[in-house]
Amino acid sequence: MDPVSQPPVDCVIVGGGPAGLTAAIYLARFQRTIRVLDSGEARALRIPRSHNVPGFPDGIAGPELLARLRAQLLRQGGAVTGARATGLAHRDDLFMVHVGGLRWPARRVLLATGARDREVEIPGLRAVRSVGLLRECPICDAHEHRGRRIGVIGCSPHAVREALFLRHFSEDVQLLPIRPSDILAREDFESLQARQIGWRPGGIHHVEHRSGRLQVHRVVGEPLTVDVLYAALGCQPAADLGRAVQAQCEAGGNLVIDTRCQTTCPGLFAAGDVTSGLDQIVVAMAQGAVAATAIHNSL
Repeated sequence: MDPVSQPPVDCVIVGGGPAGLTAAIYLARFQRTIRVLDSGEARALRIPRSHNVPGFPDGIAGPELLARLRAQLLRQGGAVTGARATGLAHRDDLFMVHVGGLRWPARRVLLATGARDREVEIPGLRAVRSVGLLRECPICDAHEHRGRRIGVIGCSPHAVREALFLRHFSEDVQLLPIRPSDILAREDFESLQARQIGWRPGGIHHVEHRSGRLQVHRVVGEPLTVDVLYAALGCQPAADLGRAVQAQCEAGGNLVIDTRCQTTCPGLFAAGDVTSGLDQIVVAMAQGAVAATAIHNSL
């Protein structure tokens, strides 16, 4: 039976990461009817171990954290449906969340769809990720790599900012452009020089993991040895569903929200990395709590 023939739930939550699951737990405890849709692509699933989530002194792996949140939701009577939301429509006071050929009616919708890390295909890089030596969040784990030789992949202003951030943790930071043709803006080059950060042009041909260290083989130039690599390629917020109902986005693609995490489309809320700000687990969870409370109070 098409769910559209059923009474609308109070809220459909799109996304099963820290923001979406936290919101689901809150709404379940508020005695609200909810449905959580999870495509299985939460960025937290890629975290081998995080040491800056409060309450876990030995750190916690992203998949384990999500499993714990799911178990907590289950105890509150909630559950997660493994499915991808493919569309969203809004008419009067009702939303329709499209899931394949089905439509799920809801009075409110929370988008906790996160963001997708931009990636580049460099031979050997996946193997480096598999052993935990390709990182993407210096705020999360630069502390664990203090004093080590750090390579930062990229040459955009974002990559320069990450290299400057990492310089606080190590005296040996190198910025590695992907292509031989990549160049730096003069002001960015001067910023690197001022902090004694190396600029190593020549492009990356492939990467090897040898005896706990990484050999970065360049298209032009001698190989470089580092202890860990950071991919500073940015990310793309997964805001397509919001745009489908004309919710406003910022220049970087993040959904615009107010202090209660409501978007510019009334009744549509957003939390986590799909919004702008600090992409951190604790921030996503806090926004999930704020959004859930606002949703409850709006019904």
